[in-house]
Amino acid sequence: MTKSSSPGPQAVALLQKAIALQPDYWYAYEIMTNMNLGLGDEEGAWRRGNELRKAAGGRAGRAPEMAYNVVDLPSRDLPAELAALTADVESSSGGGTSTFVEGPLIATVQAWLHDPAAAELALQTTRLDVRDPTIAAVTHFVRGILAAEAGDSARAVSEMEPFLAAYSDPAVSWFNYGNHCWVAPIEEAAGHPDKADAVLKTGGTFVDCYRFRGDILDRRGDWPGAQKAYAEAVALAPDLPAGYYSWGVALAKHGDLAGAEAKLKDANKHQPHWADPLKAWGDLLVKQSKTREALGKYDEAFKYAPNWKELKEAREAATKQKS
Repeated sequence: MTKSSSPGPQAVALLQKAIALQPDYWYAYEIMTNMNLGLGDEEGAWRRGNELRKAAGGRAGRAPEMAYNVVDLPSRDLPAELAALTADVESSSGGGTSTFVEGPLIATVQAWLHDPAAAELALQTTRLDVRDPTIAAVTHFVRGILAAEAGDSARAVSEMEPFLAAYSDPAVSWFNYGNHCWVAPIEEAAGHPDKADAVLKTGGTFVDCYRFRGDILDRRGDWPGAQKAYAEAVALAPDLPAGYYSWGVALAKHGDLAGAEAKLKDANKHQPHWADPLKAWGDLLVKQSKTREALGKYDEAFKYAPNWKELKEAREAATKQKS
C-alpha cells in the first residue's frame, strides 16, 4: 500500500473522539473500521465491529446493517455482507447510500461466494460512470477472481494487473483495502514469480497477503517457510478465519489430517457463515472415509454458498460413496 492511500493515525484519533462524544454515531464506527483496515489492522477492525455491536445493543439492533459492511468482509461473513448491500440498493432505487457504487462490491461478494453468474449480472447491471474509477477497477478484480477460479490464469492476470495499477488511487483502495493481495497468487499461477513477490513485498500487514505468501512458498517447495507465513497470518488477526483456513488446506495437502482439521475447525469457529472452511472440512472427512460427517459439512456450506458448483459436485460424489 502506498502512503498516499493509507489513512493516518490522526484521523483515527479524531473519530475516537467523535464516538466518545456521541456513542450512537454509527457512521463514525463504519469509517473508523475502514481506517483500521487502511492501516493494515484487520484485528482492530474486527474489534471495532464488536464495539459497534455492543453500542447498538447487538446486531439487528439500533445500528443499520450497512454500518457492519466493512467488518463483514475481512471476517468473511459474506452472506451478511451481501444481504446488507442488496437491501441498501433495493431501498434506494438501485443507487445505494454509500459513497461508492455498490454494484461492483456486490459482484465481489458473489465471486467470493463462488457464484459467477450472479457476479457477472451485478457487473453488467452497474451503470458506468467515468468519474468513478472504482467501477472499472473492481470490475477487473471480480473478473480476475472468476477467471482464476475457472483455471484461466492468462485471463486472470489480464484482469488483475489493471486492478493493481488502479489500486494506488485512494478512491479505489478505499473499501478495497487488502484486495491487492489477491493479485500475488494469480501472478504466481501464471508463471510470474517476480511479480507475485513484488505484490507481497509492498502488500502491507493484511492477512490475505500473509496467507497467500504461505500458499506461494508451499507451491515453490518451501514448506517450513510456508508454515511460518501461515502462523504470521493467524498472529496478525487471531479472531479472523482466513489464516486458519489457508493453513488447514495446506496441512491437508501435506497429509497432516489431524492438524488440518484443527485449523479448519478454528476457521469455522471464527466465522461459521463462511462456506470455504466447511467445504474443505468436508473434503477432509471424505479422505478419512467419514462420509456421513462430510455430508453434514457440505450441507452446512450450502446454506452460505448455494450456487457453488464445486461444492455441489463434492456433495454428489460423497452421496454416491455413501450409497
